[in-house]
Amino acid sequence: MAYSRIARCIATFTNLIFLSIAVSLLLITLLSAFNPPKPVVSPERVNEYPQFIVTLLLIGSYSTFLFVLSLLGLVSLCFLNSILLFVFILGQVAMMFIVGISFAFTLTVRKRLHMKLEDIWKNKPNCLEGQPCIPLETFRSSESLLIVFLLIFFAIQIIQLIASWYLCERRSSQEKYKLQLQKADEDDE
Repeated sequence: MAYSRIARCIATFTNLIFLSIAVSLLLITLLSAFNPPKPVVSPERVNEYPQFIVTLLLIGSYSTFLFVLSLLGLVSLCFLNSILLFVFILGQVAMMFIVGISFAFTLTVRKRLHMKLEDIWKNKPNCLEGQPCIPLETFRSSESLLIVFLLIFFAIQIIQLIASWYLCERRSSQEKYKLQLQKADEDDE
């Protein structure tokens, strides 16, 4: 019983973390859509690139899905129903695949993007030969930070998945036990 309580606390805490991350991402996406950031890495205005719009749409849809999934997780923890919790676990697995794909995409596109940015910034005032290119270094550090965030996010999701799976197994065994008791009572009558 103590393990169930610990798993429930972990699942609730991680759901609240993901809910706050989802709300933050939605707010940042809306803010970026109406007030695009100033170009640091790119010589052009940021909102003129189609990648910016696609990125905003991807982050917006991802954060919306994360918000709905976190709410489902909190609701499934409130009701003692293993089917609702199982649907939540399936959603978690889908989110883990999405984070894995994002991680793989970031790693595979990284080198080509760096080379393209080096070509764009070559001989610009911020990137003279023999000196470090500040916009490119800014991009590399933000990209490394993104990779670290994705890894942390994935680790928290694994912890949440284990806790949710344990709770689902406990609930399904409790439901099975109750059904066996009801069946035994009906047979006795």
